[in-house]
Amino acid sequence: MKQYYILVLVLTFVLFPLKSFPKDVSDGYIDSLLMGKTPQEKFEALGSQLPHYSNKGLTKRLQLSRAMLDVAKQLNAPKYLGRAYYELGYSYEIIGENDKAIESCLTALKYLNEAQDTHFIAVTYNEIGLIYTSGNQDWKQYKAIDYFKKFLELQQLRKDTAEIAGAISNIGFSYINMNKWDSALYFNRIALDLRLKINQERTIPISLGNVGLSLYHHGKIDSALRLYNQAVVYYEKQKNYWGLFEVLTNISNVYYQKGDLVNVEKILVRKQKLADEIESKSLERLMYYAWYDYHKRLENYSLAVEYFEKYHDMTDSIRGEHIEERIATLETVYEVEKRENEIQLLKQEQVNRKQRSRFAIITMILAMVGLALLIVFLIVKRRKDAEIHKQKEIVFEREKDLAKSEIEKSRLKEQELNIQLEYKSKQLTSHALNMMKKNQFLQVLESDISSIGKKAGDEVKGQLRSLNMSVKRMNKSDKDWELFRNYFEEVNVGFYENLNKKLPGLSTNDYRICALIRLNMNIKESAAVLNISPESVKTARHRLRKKLDLAPETDLHEFIQGV
Repeated sequence: MKQYYILVLVLTFVLFPLKSFPKDVSDGYIDSLLMGKTPQEKFEALGSQLPHYSNKGLTKRLQLSRAMLDVAKQLNAPKYLGRAYYELGYSYEIIGENDKAIESCLTALKYLNEAQDTHFIAVTYNEIGLIYTSGNQDWKQYKAIDYFKKFLELQQLRKDTAEIAGAISNIGFSYINMNKWDSALYFNRIALDLRLKINQERTIPISLGNVGLSLYHHGKIDSALRLYNQAVVYYEKQKNYWGLFEVLTNISNVYYQKGDLVNVEKILVRKQKLADEIESKSLERLMYYAWYDYHKRLENYSLAVEYFEKYHDMTDSIRGEHIEERIATLETVYEVEKRENEIQLLKQEQVNRKQRSRFAIITMILAMVGLALLIVFLIVKRRKDAEIHKQKEIVFEREKDLAKSEIEKSRLKEQELNIQLEYKSKQLTSHALNMMKKNQFLQVLESDISSIGKKAGDEVKGQLRSLNMSVKRMNKSDKDWELFRNYFEEVNVGFYENLNKKLPGLSTNDYRICALIRLNMNIKESAAVLNISPESVKTARHRLRKKLDLAPETDLHEFIQGV
């Protein structure tokens, strides 16, 4: 629910109609865009293309922003440099490079203050605030509030009610991120009143949702429900289905709080229709979990298990896609920066070549006019020595640059491997936790079925026995352990091979005990994953010590970690 504001704000802008834009941003496209134009016209032409790539083609937006900065440097005027750095910062922000985004925006502020461009100063303050709100730490939220207040002061001078409401709403959202519900309610109510006053229909439902969220956390669920229903009317009118989906989620939470499962089901059916219409994997995943939660509360455990497995599979699928997209984005950014550096080196080389040519011409003229043949000979010799020295320096610099490039490539390769290892470790930990939760859930389910069976009639008992057999088969399935082994071997390369060399006679269960010890799982956690009692885990560990022939003073955990 905390992400309500950002989700709705971003998706509201997605609904705005966009003009058609080119399918690709290449060097050729940028050159054709700038051909025959003055620097000022080039700057404006590039700026007019940026909005087309704010919601998709994000790395292409970064290319356009860099080209815009190059033109601004040619113009060498604070107003152009300030705006160009702002656009570059915004491009970094929407691809997740927040540190570079803040650095660019702070540079933009320096130039915009020189140009006294209060409009873009205000916009940049707001942008820096929005970047900081994406952080989870409270100090970042307070940083965001500082910049939103600066944005607010400038908008109050301009008496722009819409922007004033936006600044106050952003402050309220930062307090939502920190769970400071009194302050969140105070600021979001002010924002809502201002937006209602000017009838700003696009943002009114956002403020209704934020005020409703604050009231919900104050325990005023009826008031929250009333505001959520008002937001529904606005979103339906705007045909903002993503915003509608989010506010319906909040309404279902209110009905859960009231214990009204009938209305919860109605809301879930409505959300399902929206999710089917939008065709989003993220919404499909959220619906799987919503139905799982609903059926679990109804004690309809068969359907609950079915939806939980679908939710788990979809989560893994989406996580994999996000990792691939992130890696592709980072590779594109790296290529853009690399190409920019190469261009700068070529430009510098061109300047050096002109300087050398000018020096050679002057030297020849002086030699022809004022010097004797002997002096000419000495000058030619000196020039030759100087050229050799310069060539050596050039060779040395090129070798040094090449060495730096190789080091950087190695560093990036290592960084990429570390990212992959971290992702695989998270996959392994997540899978182990899911196995633990699944086993615990199935144990509770099996116990509940047995309890219900004692009270049920013969016909129901037969159905419950069939359901109980299904649960037991699921408990005995090795599918999860096969996937666990694959994840484990990717993170702990050679572990099973080394362990097998030290003691070839270990059983499958012994290998599983060793793997869980390697993951620093205690006896209780291991029991939950293996679906056995803690005493059985202790016995298995004792037998493992005997098989490994460990001395009494040798710690089993340290031995396993050293394999």
